[in-house]
Amino acid sequence: MKDFGIKHIAAIIAGTILYFMLGRFITLPSGIPNTNISFHFGILSLIAAIFGPISGLITGFAGQFLVDASYGWGVWWSNVIAASVFGGIHGMISYRLNVKECGFTKEGILKFNISQVISNLLAWSAVAPLLDIIIYGEGAGTAFVKDLSNTGANIIATAVLGTFLYGLYVK
Repeated sequence: MKDFGIKHIAAIIAGTILYFMLGRFITLPSGIPNTNISFHFGILSLIAAIFGPISGLITGFAGQFLVDASYGWGVWWSNVIAASVFGGIHGMISYRLNVKECGFTKEGILKFNISQVISNLLAWSAVAPLLDIIIYGEGAGTAFVKDLSNTGANIIATAVLGTFLYGLYVK
């Protein structure tokens, strides 16, 4: 975290582009209105775990902003802020757990996924629904049901793609 430099900036730029591409063009319908299974959190989880909370926060913000803006319905700020929170928290927890130094071992995979689950729970089960209620006036029931289903989908997608990318990176 102390050595923020050009490699972090490059990771943010590359991560934002990949996040946008996956978030905009590669999603699966979940069957729940306004909810898709998205794989872009795998990219964000890798950037956050390897390059830290600042890189994760900025990549989450920029990537989700671009995804939302590209759909034409306007930027959904609760999602942009929640993606930023996910990136920042996942980066902090991963840094504290020394995920990067563990390598692609059982311990590294476990720590990576503990971090992403905690981060997803905080971002999508707490921050996103509360902001949906505050910013958009959504009913609490609607906001929490929608965002809890997003949480589950994000955890699974991140566990699959994020772990795979983490393995590729550390090897």
